[in-house]
Amino acid sequence: MGRGAGDQYRYGICEWTLPASGAAAVELAGKAGFEGIQIGDLGGSAKGYPLCDEKIQSEILEASARSGVILQALHLHTLVREGGMIHPANTGEGQSAMESIRRGVESCRALGIPALMLTSGFACEIRDEEGFLAFSRMLAYACDIAEDSGPRIVFESILGVPDILRMRQATRGRMRICYDTFNMIRFGRGDPLEDLARLSPEDIDHFHLKDAPADLKGCVLLGQGCGRFAEVARRIREMGFSGWLVSENYYAQPPLCEGGDPVTLARLDAATMRTSFGN
Repeated sequence: MGRGAGDQYRYGICEWTLPASGAAAVELAGKAGFEGIQIGDLGGSAKGYPLCDEKIQSEILEASARSGVILQALHLHTLVREGGMIHPANTGEGQSAMESIRRGVESCRALGIPALMLTSGFACEIRDEEGFLAFSRMLAYACDIAEDSGPRIVFESILGVPDILRMRQATRGRMRICYDTFNMIRFGRGDPLEDLARLSPEDIDHFHLKDAPADLKGCVLLGQGCGRFAEVARRIREMGFSGWLVSENYYAQPPLCEGGDPVTLARLDAATMRTSFGN
């Protein structure tokens, strides 16, 4: 994951934080000073799996080539809203989730995207042991079909560290996690500094970075809210992590968007990230 001493971090942005999607978002990420973008699924199953369309794939790849922006990961954003991953595989919801995962793996391979994100949240938040087991089987399924030629399978949640590590064990260590540095604060689930002290670089694929005002509504620029960004950044450096740091600050939504246009705001965060992590 690393690129050598002094050059160990890469900086990306989530597509859904910008006022565009698809190829247009890739171009905006470059204008904002990021070297990578985590794209969404453009509506997934509800829109007939747009990322499996060769024309849309070509548009995204051309935008990536023009801008020099790397396609860092694909996030199955729609699947989080549908909730199928907390249902057994022999149910209609479970079958639909598995089809989305299959299509996601296909899209990653066609677009050369190295990581596929599966998230527990919103409609598919893990709330009990039954949901945990169903989701673990979905992750194992994703790992099975991606095992030969990728992508890497990455899991994001607001689970505590013991359950995160248990989920890794359930997939025989084949998936790693995206750790969001603010979600534990936003959802009252714990302390990111304590979590990071209990996780190793080998557990983590990449980070989501965000910050928020004291009322926890929306986002603010990194380091300007209650997310203890400077402390978290120091902890990430100290733990020896090497890889992608991806902003998930919502630049096109209030209150953050009230401070300027989204690309200018994102550029400020890109500069903060480089200053905070040293390259």
